[in-house]
This record gives sequence, structure tokens and C-alpha cells, in this order.
Amino acid sequence: MLADRVQLAQNVTVMAGAYVGAGTRIGNDVVVGPNAALVSDVLDRGGDTDIVVREGGSIGANATVLQ
Repeated sequence: MLADRVQLAQNVTVMAGAYVGAGTRIGNDVVVGPNAALVSDVLDRGGDTDIVVREGGSIGANATVLQ
């Protein structure tokens, strides 16, 4: 699931069950594994962009990335 104001570059794969929180920026050639969560605000109120996954990055299955 992608929240509001998520920026995805080219060739990004977000696998089943993954959550990408509001304001997250994801660069080219990134993989977000199944059931991973990128949460920039605990209540997801849409604060400033706090999570940036740079080009070629990978977030593993079931990982939680916090602000």
C-alpha cells in the first residue's frame, strides 16, 4: 500500500503487503520486500519527507523502517 505523497522513481518494485508511508521518496532500481513497512510518522499524519531510499537500495522482507 502506498500512502499519499509517496515519490517513486523508475524501476521500483513494492512487493505484496508492503506499506510505504506518506512523504517517502524512493530512488531508481529499489526493491521493497514483502510485508516491509516504511513509516515516516507513527500516526502517519503526513509530516515532512523523512525516509529516503536511494538508488539501488533494498528493504528486506518484514523489515520496519522508522523516521
